[in-house]
Amino acid sequence: MNVLICIFAVGSMALWLADYSFPPVEQTRLLVGMIAVWFVGASILSWAKKNDDGDDTDSFFPKKLYLAIAFIPWLVCAVVVANAVVDSSTASTHTTSVTKRSTGRYGSSVNVASWGSEGNTRRVPVSGGCYNLLTPGKNITVVEKDGALGIHWIAGIAECSR
Repeated sequence: MNVLICIFAVGSMALWLADYSFPPVEQTRLLVGMIAVWFVGASILSWAKKNDDGDDTDSFFPKKLYLAIAFIPWLVCAVVVANAVVDSSTASTHTTSVTKRSTGRYGSSVNVASWGSEGNTRRVPVSGGCYNLLTPGKNITVVEKDGALGIHWIAGIAECSR
């Protein structure tokens, strides 16, 4: 059971990295989905570990079901990555402005004024060199693509090369 929990945890980290590398336009949906997958999966696998007696014959949930649960983050990660990597759609551009910059342990990002809804912002991961070019208030061009699987994603910022 510990191996399944490790597979699940590493898959969750891979999903988080995929979200950072290929950010969807609707980030809130993916974030809520990631939290739900993590919470439900971690709860089920923790319950299974606590109640595991090593005998699968009397089990209501066979271990194959736990194995499937452990690989759900990997499946979602594959969808996010395939959506961007296989994407051959034409890019659309949106002119917007930087509202905030932030750097963290795992990289830098800028928040930009949303081009779809008034008053909202969107996070765009950027490289260190790009981060230094983008200051709050600066007008930029965000490149958006449709995605091979229909999940719109932010391909980059025209003023920077990603």
